[in-house]
Amino acid sequence: MTEEAKNKELPLDFSFSPDETIDPSTVLRKNLGFSILSYFYHKLKINIFFINRQRNLNIDYSLNNIFQMLVYSRVLDPCSKKSSFENMDSYFLDFNFGINDLYRALDYFNFYKDDLLLHIHEMIRMTYGRDTSNVYYDVTNYYFEIKEPDDFRKKGNW
Repeated sequence: MTEEAKNKELPLDFSFSPDETIDPSTVLRKNLGFSILSYFYHKLKINIFFINRQRNLNIDYSLNNIFQMLVYSRVLDPCSKKSSFENMDSYFLDFNFGINDLYRALDYFNFYKDDLLLHIHEMIRMTYGRDTSNVYYDVTNYYFEIKEPDDFRKKGNW
């Protein structure tokens, strides 16, 4: 066993033919940035939310895997759902679903939307604490137009 242990620590040597090429469809770059998102995704138990909901459904793809991929893609590389699907190999996860499964899952996401928002709110409240006694709403992207300024509304330069 001592010899086995010593042999496991020896450096590995490998060779390849100079004529060998890498298949251009192979994705060699992987995104590690999703690991931080994955931590919070699982800390908020979004995976458990979808796994529990899917138990009552007769579908052969994972709502959790699809939602997880869409979340990571939306944050790290915002693009269309189709492009997200085409780029899902850039994560160190085994997403096993087709583009049609992704589109079918959207109906379920819409159906569970309110429950998911409540679930995330409760998980944030229980895990991190959330004081909703004083809530601010950002409306900086809205504006109003008036003909004449008054004390409350006046033209100004930001």
